[in-house]
Amino acid sequence: MASAQVSSRGGAQLAPPVSDVLPRRRSRWAARKQAYMFASPALFLILVFVIFPLCYSLYLTFRNYDLAIGPTTEFVGLENYYEILEDTRFWRSWINTFTIIFPAISLQLLIGLGLALLLNRVVRGRPLFASLLIIPSMVSPVSAAMVWRMLLGVKYGGVNNALRQFGILDVYFDWFANPFRAIAPLWRSRSGITRRL
Repeated sequence: MASAQVSSRGGAQLAPPVSDVLPRRRSRWAARKQAYMFASPALFLILVFVIFPLCYSLYLTFRNYDLAIGPTTEFVGLENYYEILEDTRFWRSWINTFTIIFPAISLQLLIGLGLALLLNRVVRGRPLFASLLIIPSMVSPVSAAMVWRMLLGVKYGGVNNALRQFGILDVYFDWFANPFRAIAPLWRSRSGITRRL
């Protein structure tokens, strides 16, 4: 049975029956419960393989952990952080990372934007070009790395041999000894940027 409620404007309004409100609340809870049930396997995997290793790694940074000794460790506080900040290899790795990342990201954006603008102007054959852009993202990173290794190898790489055949190079060039190696991932990542743009 509906009960009368006085509204803020002074008029009387009929409140919905309690028997109608409870099923609505139960249906909302059932929908949320069903959503949680569907998401629980993914949440469990994220918890086990992402959050727990991250928290455990953070915990180990405050202890004197050695793989040869095992779990028996002692608490050292911030000593590991002081030690890594004084290590020249740590700062050199930062320099190497930025030397590789900045050219790679810049070229990815430029090439991806250029291909997206070019594909937007193409009228005939657009589905064909779009499908060709998706192919690199379907190739596994391990296979792509092996192909790049065979192409850019020092003595037996296809690029070096082709350049020597045309007389452009006199000696074999080590492509992996300089920041040019950052260009190799562009083959795979620029397709994703093109599709997003």
